[in-house]
Amino acid sequence: MDVVAGGPTGRVEVTSVNCDALDELEPQGLGVTYWFEAPADGEPHDLEVRFSGTRTPVEADEEPAEFVASRTVHGVLPGAGRVAYTARFADVAPGAWHVTAAPVLPTAAPRPSAASAIGRTAFLPVVRELAPGMSMGSWPALVALGAVAGVASLLVLASRHGMSVAGLAVVALVACIVGLAGAKAYFVLQSDSKTSLLSTGGMCIQGFVIGAFATVAAGSMLLNVPTGTLLDLAAPGVMFGVMFGRAGCWKTGCCAGRPSTHRFALWSTDREIGIKRIPVQMMEGAAAAAIGIVAFVLAWRGLPHPAGALFAAVFAAYVVLRQVLFPLRSSPHSRRGRMMALAVGCLVLAIAVGALAVGSTHL
Repeated sequence: MDVVAGGPTGRVEVTSVNCDALDELEPQGLGVTYWFEAPADGEPHDLEVRFSGTRTPVEADEEPAEFVASRTVHGVLPGAGRVAYTARFADVAPGAWHVTAAPVLPTAAPRPSAASAIGRTAFLPVVRELAPGMSMGSWPALVALGAVAGVASLLVLASRHGMSVAGLAVVALVACIVGLAGAKAYFVLQSDSKTSLLSTGGMCIQGFVIGAFATVAAGSMLLNVPTGTLLDLAAPGVMFGVMFGRAGCWKTGCCAGRPSTHRFALWSTDREIGIKRIPVQMMEGAAAAAIGIVAFVLAWRGLPHPAGALFAAVFAAYVVLRQVLFPLRSSPHSRRGRMMALAVGCLVLAIAVGALAVGSTHL
């Protein structure tokens, strides 16, 4: 971000990609972030901000271009502290721009100060992804770390029970690749939004589970290992992967929590509004880690019986906790779909836990 100027409560930044290889790529776009201080008290409100920009002429005889646009910052919470709103402008000429952001409020209302900055356009698909408080590289890095943790968990449990580690390592690697492809495909199929190939978001855990475990099931037949048993041993590792993946979501503004002034709220962004939020991604990651630890201990003590019951219990528990946390997101799912998933998850969890309890008495 190129920071230039601002008043006591207002500041403007122009998004900077800082990558020479992307400087001349088309299309170009302009990202502008307006920082301001939320009022100390009052009611939640929307804030209209008027952005205006003038392009610095490249040549002496070139006429400068201009734009004026208004954007609305929804749900500003009194007492939330610093707020960062990021707007993107696609229909602007490439080059350097002098940009001003000025809040539009009734005269009697507390008014954050206007501010201005100078910065250049950048490669638009990247501009659309960047905002204060997020890092594009953190999500793939943490997902990769989660994949390593998940595969390691599977191989440790397989070795514990005398299975072929080499063959399972290949199956696990292929399952991770297919799972990521499935996560992206699932998102594209169920979403109306257009997701850039450079986007660090736009993936669904449901697609990963379908793709990864279909691969594991196929691999179990090739390795002559009971499919249910292999799914049981793989389930804890997937939960460890979710733990790291949700931390990556928090750092990239995916699945963001609702704005909040609670003492446990953390400053984060949904790629548009940076504000103190309920850290729902971290809460879901912690829940997945707890499920994974319990499942790992059970699988370490002995092969679950009946085969596949631990797998069912793990994912039913995750579904239940995920549905419980959905209302804490800034864009929660529909109540009807959530309650249906919650009911089915509880039913499957009860059946799977009951089967494991009965199975353990016959060992």
